[in-house]
Amino acid sequence: MVVGGRSKTLKTSVVCELAISLGSGTPFLGRFDSQQVPVGFWSGESGAATIRETAKRQAAAKGVDLAACSVFWSFDLPRLSQREHLDHLRATSERHGLKVWIVDPLYLALLSADTAGAASNLFAMGAALHPLSKLAQEAGVTLVVCIISARAGSPMKMSRLVWKS
Repeated sequence: MVVGGRSKTLKTSVVCELAISLGSGTPFLGRFDSQQVPVGFWSGESGAATIRETAKRQAAAKGVDLAACSVFWSFDLPRLSQREHLDHLRATSERHGLKVWIVDPLYLALLSADTAGAASNLFAMGAALHPLSKLAQEAGVTLVVCIISARAGSPMKMSRLVWKS
């Protein structure tokens, strides 16, 4: 699943709501039914304090105890281009029985100084994403990634999720 949009369009708030909904088995956005499943939420942009405050507000609005939600929160993004980080992701997922992985934002977890220049190359990004996609399939989890689009457009098209200046 891809959650994409321009900067400051509440992508992190939406995936936080998704994590709490799935982790508590409550309706997503108050409208879409969900089943309770363990979720891993890796965030590297908004900061732990902001995410915690948002999660507390969202859980309170749902009438659920945030501590009782089956969500593993991490504010240390894995470096998805490094095998040892993928191995740690798998081990964390197995230890917590995770069924959904949320990575926010993808560019901070995926790109390195060597690959940042290739962000607009669909083929390069496909090759960079392949190990993560394969790992998620092997682990039997649903992968959710947040992507920032540099271009406006309505409605958002897949081509606009590729970073181009």
